[in-house]
This record gives sequence, C-alpha cells and structure tokens, in this order.
Amino acid sequence: MAALSEAPSAVQAVIELVLPDLQVPTPVDLVVRWEPDGETVWISEPGDTGWAGFYAGDTCGTDLVVGFADWLQEQVFAEAGGAWGEARPGCPGHPHPTAAREFQGAGWWVCPRDMKRIAKIGDFAALLRPAQA
Repeated sequence: MAALSEAPSAVQAVIELVLPDLQVPTPVDLVVRWEPDGETVWISEPGDTGWAGFYAGDTCGTDLVVGFADWLQEQVFAEAGGAWGEARPGCPGHPHPTAAREFQGAGWWVCPRDMKRIAKIGDFAALLRPAQA
C-alpha cells in the first residue's frame, strides 16, 4: 500500500470532503492508505490488523462522493472502536444516522425516515461548530 498522497487528486478530494462529516462528535484516529494497483482506499484504526477497502475504480463525481460516504458510514465508522454505537453523522432529532444520497447532482446527508435533506456532504461538520465571534 502507498501513502494517500499517491492517490488520484479526485480521490484525495473526496476523502477530504467526506471524512470530517463522520469525525463528529469526537474524532477517530484512522490510518488511510492507497493501493494503486487495485484502485482502492484502505482504512484502519492504528494498531488494528484489519483494513476496510473501498474500490474507487472508475467512479467519479457525485457517485464517488455518495458511494464513499456510504461506505465510510457502513464499513468503517460502524466498526471503529472510537465510534462504536454512535450514529455518524447523526440525524437531528432522531437516534439514527443520516444517509448519503444524491439529490439534483449533489451528495447530501438525508434523514432516512422522511428523506429530508440535512446538509450537503462535506458541510455536516460545519453545522455543529460554534459560530465564530
């Protein structure tokens, strides 16, 4: 596996967009690597022997954003010791997490119950930050 810096810029941009939304309420320390031969992003917690892999392949644009967000939510954070049992990102007013969905060409976090749009993917973490004075 190679450093993430060797991943295509589009893949790096998606990771930088999506990952912060799932790092609330508290960040989880993660190791992120790139496998160029398999076009795969690999993520693990430090010291863990297991890795979760996301095949980026020829996916691009909104499909890549939504697919990666859904995969992080279902395969990484659902199993991460630092996030065990937490709804990430949480759905305001509900105990369940939001769901990654495409809406009019953009990736959104939506309530899976009523499909209400909560935040664009990449903007969720900013909703929880206190306003700068």
